Amino acid sequence: MPRVRPRFVIGVDEAGYGPNLGPLVITAISFARSHEGDEADWQDRFRRKWREAVEAPVPLPAIDDSKRVYGSGRSLGPLETVALAVVTLAQERTSSSSGEWRSAPSGRCEVPSSLERLCAALRASPSWPPWHQSSPMALPLEAPSDHVAAATEAWTEAERASGIRLVSVRSRVIFPMEWNAGLAREPNKASLLSSLSLGLVKEAAAALPAEGDVYVACDKHGGRQHYLRFLVDVWPGALFDVERETSESSRYRTRIDGRSAVIEFRKGGESELPVALASMVSKYVREVSMAEFNAFWRRHLPDVRPTAGYPVDAVRFRCETEDVRRALGITDDVFWRAK
Repeated sequence: MPRVRPRFVIGVDEAGYGPNLGPLVITAISFARSHEGDEADWQDRFRRKWREAVEAPVPLPAIDDSKRVYGSGRSLGPLETVALAVVTLAQERTSSSSGEWRSAPSGRCEVPSSLERLCAALRASPSWPPWHQSSPMALPLEAPSDHVAAATEAWTEAERASGIRLVSVRSRVIFPMEWNAGLAREPNKASLLSSLSLGLVKEAAAALPAEGDVYVACDKHGGRQHYLRFLVDVWPGALFDVERETSESSRYRTRIDGRSAVIEFRKGGESELPVALASMVSKYVREVSMAEFNAFWRRHLPDVRPTAGYPVDAVRFRCETEDVRRALGITDDVFWRAK
């Protein structure tokens, strides 16, 4: 097949793969490129411009792997600032018939004010469990509104400097019941993650403008080297050239919807800006979900200690809420991810 010169870039990453409680969130972020050059060129230009904005009077966080931006004991504000700015800007662009570049948002779309509205902006339609069906939390949780506005403006300026444009942001939010049903179809959780991620890539690619090649950047899934089976399942009938399948990178070349495409799974893929940003949006959605999850259980058990949902502490939380869950009729398959 001829060598691909990508015009569109899709970055994909997840948050919540390891926990037993709360959702797995997968996000695909699409960019259009207007300049020639390799992937590093525009990412370096974008990061340089963004670093200039970080030094502005309103402090802006780095765009990085979500684990470096947010963790236990740290403020959610920096992660929330970037995630809400990017989702709001993408929502505005996809709701507009204009393809113009702007130095600032027009204000046609408001910052999502709840988890439900955030998921709607991300085109996610989860099956909501009981803890999300009452008393929604208002967004932003911690980020000042002027920081979100400043991040949106800084983003568009960095776009101009780097010759790229955010096209869309879309996510899948998979709660335990859907996850457990998926595990019945796949041999293990890594396989389920690959299937779900590539299904989201298919949606993102199908929504791109008709012309232009595409490069898809993903992090490795559970150390997996071979992804051909999942690619063929998602795009039946497509022909794939396997360029390499190593511990560092698994790279495939094909045609998707009439366009040339390269799909690459890289170890440490979060070093790529599109993957890092997808990681940040996924992590933010999951953190808002877990905030509502913990608030729900503390309304029923005021003394229960909040959980992040990871193994060991999740077992503690499961035991402490057992009687209340039984009284509320919340079954294990709704509450607990089997793996």
